[in-house]
Amino acid sequence: MLSPALQSILKPAKTTMSLIWFALLVSAVIYPLLAYLIRQKGWITVQFDLEPSLIMIAAVFAAVAGVASLLAGGWVFKPATVQQIYKAKPSLKELARHPHTKAPDEQLLEQLKSLDYNEAFLFYLKTLYMNAMMARWVAAEFIAIIGLTLGLITADFRQAAYFVGPAALLMLLATPRLEGALDRARNWLD
Repeated sequence: MLSPALQSILKPAKTTMSLIWFALLVSAVIYPLLAYLIRQKGWITVQFDLEPSLIMIAAVFAAVAGVASLLAGGWVFKPATVQQIYKAKPSLKELARHPHTKAPDEQLLEQLKSLDYNEAFLFYLKTLYMNAMMARWVAAEFIAIIGLTLGLITADFRQAAYFVGPAALLMLLATPRLEGALDRARNWLD
C-alpha cells in the first residue's frame, strides 16, 4: 500500500490519466454516431464500394492494434526496466525533474524528501506507467478510427460500429490504475 503522502503527490497524475482515458473511451464510442451524422447532413456525399479485401486489411490492422494494446503495457512497464532504472540509483534531485523538460522542480523535491527513497522512486515511475498506458490507449483508439474511416468511406455507419466494441473493450481493459501499478512495482525493487 502506498503511503498517504505519496498518494497525495500522485493525485494530479491520477486525475489527468483518468480524464484522458475517459475522453478517449467516449470518443471511440461516439465515432459510429459521428459517421452517421456526417452522412445524414450530407457533408460527405461521395460513397465508395470497397473491395472486401480492403476491409479485411483494415480488420487485420485493427487486430494488430488490439494485440499491441494488450501487450504495450508489459513492453514498457516491466520489472526489467524498473530494476534497471532503480539500480542506477537516481538522486532525489533527478527524481524531482520534469520528465520531459528535465527542469528541476523544487516544490516536488521538498515533497519527495518527506518520502523514503523507494516511495520517491515509485513517484518517478509514474511517467513510465503513464507512457505504457498511453501506448495502450492509442492502439485502442486506432481501432475506432479505422472504423470511423470505413464508415465515412462506405457511407455505412455500421462499418464504424463493428470496430467500436473491440476498441471500447480494450479501453476498459486499460483503465488507469496508477496506485496499483506502483504498488506492484514496489515488489520489483531490490
